[in-house]
Amino acid sequence: FFCLACSGKMGNKSSTAAGAAAAETSNIYLSDDLQAKVMNEFQSKHLKEEWEKRQRAILASRNKRIAEDERRRVGLEQELNVFRAQNADVQSKLDAKIDSASARFADLQVELRYEADRVEKKLGQGGPPKGAGNAGRRPPPC
Repeated sequence: FFCLACSGKMGNKSSTAAGAAAAETSNIYLSDDLQAKVMNEFQSKHLKEEWEKRQRAILASRNKRIAEDERRRVGLEQELNVFRAQNADVQSKLDAKIDSASARFADLQVELRYEADRVEKKLGQGGPPKGAGNAGRRPPPC
């Protein structure tokens, strides 16, 4: 750059005290094109910085959301594993009860057949005389 006020290069050590005093009181004017170019560069730089700032905020928000989703997923997976373990325990208990009830039912069936055969034999040996009909039997319930 060339300093218009001191008629020399800026920062030149040969500047006089009078030139420096004149530089403080004079105004520097930029051409319209140069002024527009400086403003456009400033605005572009400012917009770029704002855009990058916004992108960083969006990425940070996204990363935070992803981390939160992952934390929730892990928590739900742990709850699901606990539920599955409880479910397996309940199912095994129910299976044991069903097996026990089935075995008891089979035992009762065998016992009932045995008792029915025994009663039938007993009635057949000392039962009512043939031809007595239904005299010794109870009527069926209504």
